[in-house]
Amino acid sequence: MDIYASAHKHGISDIDIEHAVNQSVVTGDQEDGKVLYLGPDRAGNLLEVVSVRRDDGTEIVIHAMRMRKCTSRFSTRWEKPMAEKTSHGRSTAGVELTGEVLEQMAKEAEAGLDVVKLRRRPGRPSMGSGPAETLPVRLDPELRKALDHRAAAEQKTASEVVREALRHHLKAG
Repeated sequence: MDIYASAHKHGISDIDIEHAVNQSVVTGDQEDGKVLYLGPDRAGNLLEVVSVRRDDGTEIVIHAMRMRKCTSRFSTRWEKPMAEKTSHGRSTAGVELTGEVLEQMAKEAEAGLDVVKLRRRPGRPSMGSGPAETLPVRLDPELRKALDHRAAAEQKTASEVVREALRHHLKAG
């Protein structure tokens, strides 16, 4: 799919245009070859994207912007009523998750959860005196192979071996 310069008029990026087309929830064709896609960008904002279908079957996008109210009415013509689920399973506390219960839980969440009652979930273990930082490093194939052999021999991850080597070399920590 090609993207013509006019599609950028409203500041929508190529990657968001492609995402909206690939994840479109509604598509409509016109006789003149225009195709309307209604779909989300990567952040979940609904976009309207218009392309023109070419005679070879490919398309070129000519317009992209956040979905307008007038366009959103188009999507409701294809919405199928979903069968009302009576149960959405059970919570870990054993509560039957009906629509009514979920609505109540949503209201409670909207009002704010009592942080005193929350249990902290364990995350990654801390390293050193503060949060660890990721540092991408390029390794030549021979160095990577040596690193992998050392890690396997010591039954450690490659990251652990690199950190130990840096600490030793820099005489830190």
